[in-house]
Amino acid sequence: MKPSSLNFYDSFIKWNQLFALALMMASLPLSNQFMSIAGFWMACAWLLDIHYSHISGNKTRNRFREFLNNRSAWLLTGIFILSVIGLLWSENLKYAMWDLRIKLPLLFMPLVLVTFRPLERKHFIWLILVFNLSLLFGVMHCLGVYYHLWGKPYTNVREISHFISHVRFSLLLVMGICTLVWMAGKNRKHLAWSIPVMFFYLFFLWIIESMTGFSVLLGVLFVMLVRQILAHKNAFFRYGILLTMAIISGSLALYIINAAHNYFTPKVMHSNLREYTLGGEKYFHSDTNELLENGYYVWTYIAWGELTRTWKQRSAIHPDSLDARKQPLKGTLIRYLTSRGLDKDSVGVWSLTPHDIKMIESGKTSYLSGTKKGLANRLDKIFFEIDNYRNGGDPSGNSVTQRLEFWKCALAIIAENPINGVGTGDVNDKFQQQYEASQSQLDKAFRLRSHNQYLTYSVALGIPGGLYLIMTLIYPLTRRRFRSDFLYVAFATVSILSFMTEDSLETQAGVTFFTFFSCMLLFIKPASEDKVK
Repeated sequence: MKPSSLNFYDSFIKWNQLFALALMMASLPLSNQFMSIAGFWMACAWLLDIHYSHISGNKTRNRFREFLNNRSAWLLTGIFILSVIGLLWSENLKYAMWDLRIKLPLLFMPLVLVTFRPLERKHFIWLILVFNLSLLFGVMHCLGVYYHLWGKPYTNVREISHFISHVRFSLLLVMGICTLVWMAGKNRKHLAWSIPVMFFYLFFLWIIESMTGFSVLLGVLFVMLVRQILAHKNAFFRYGILLTMAIISGSLALYIINAAHNYFTPKVMHSNLREYTLGGEKYFHSDTNELLENGYYVWTYIAWGELTRTWKQRSAIHPDSLDARKQPLKGTLIRYLTSRGLDKDSVGVWSLTPHDIKMIESGKTSYLSGTKKGLANRLDKIFFEIDNYRNGGDPSGNSVTQRLEFWKCALAIIAENPINGVGTGDVNDKFQQQYEASQSQLDKAFRLRSHNQYLTYSVALGIPGGLYLIMTLIYPLTRRRFRSDFLYVAFATVSILSFMTEDSLETQAGVTFFTFFSCMLLFIKPASEDKVK
């Protein structure tokens, strides 16, 4: 082939590789389908590069050897290989094949990207910009749904995340904030636009009440402060950072303690309860359930007959049916009356305004709904979940307390199969069997995997498998990257923390995000970008 043709072919491959990376960056917040297309495009560009090496006479390069010489690369692929080995003691091969298909990025991305052409600095910046433009588009679309400018009506604010799950989107926004901090640290001219965008991301995290997003972001902040302590020898500077960490931790702890105290402190005493309504019906009072709603006991002063008869006169929706949020309406009615400090009898129901009736029919469990926003509202929901759970309530559908059931189930399975686990294909079956054996309170629709990647991997492949996953996450940080590579440390922190509450490697969006960012930051990011000024 002529030199001019070789140059054209070389340039063609270079731009195809860059386009594939940009397409992946754009797809992560928006589309599972385009993630797959971007992965296929990367593989094709890689094969073209191999062909170019052959026809250009560069036969000395052995890509497979390069892959094997990079421990981080084969450790990542090892996660997939161990899942394949787990087929040997699996009975449900159909589930196993589905699981391996989801994890395919772990098989090919490390091999492809570790032998990709290194990015130029300007191209790496372009990719970061593409990622943030995609995040901005996703946030603006979701806010349009939130403010009812387009999209379908929603009953839960988390439903406004149309493209991927709200948890996954929250983690991408945290990573977006980290990339903007990195860009501003590299060049101060980016401050003018990166700071407003960061606050825009934070505003959206507040809107969707993302406790996961804010918790992970706080974890990243603390890790970065630790890096600063290790990097500076000035004692005054180090003590200043420690003081900052103490102030942040103390302020956050006081805020949560105060919110919990306000929620769990009853406004009335649980004693000297009246026995009969004004109409003569005997009240039901629970002696054991001390569940609170806005400081009032939920399971006191309930007159079931009066409550049912009077509600039928106030609303066309039967009290034994479901509200707009698919919750038992009678339960919503009882909680709403409690939040207003009203008895659950005919007098209480007649005291409700037409607005209250609409609120109950729409699924609002408290008249205070809408008065609290963001994390304050989310904390109240979590406090109710905990209060309900400790009083013997059903944890189904409650994101925090049902996770406790998931984790108990996973730990029981691991205790029975500590060495080699249950096999790649039998994870879901074993969870269902354990739920039945333990007589879990969870409804069958909510009997899911552990929502903890470390536990899920240990269920499948035993404790050694879980330890291998942890080693894969920690190993790159031991290669002098903890002090020198801001972006990778931020990403690793996001991954390590999110794995505690999510089965990130069991979904396409999760495994693609983890594998692609790991490979991009470890293998093809320009070497000159390792150190942040």
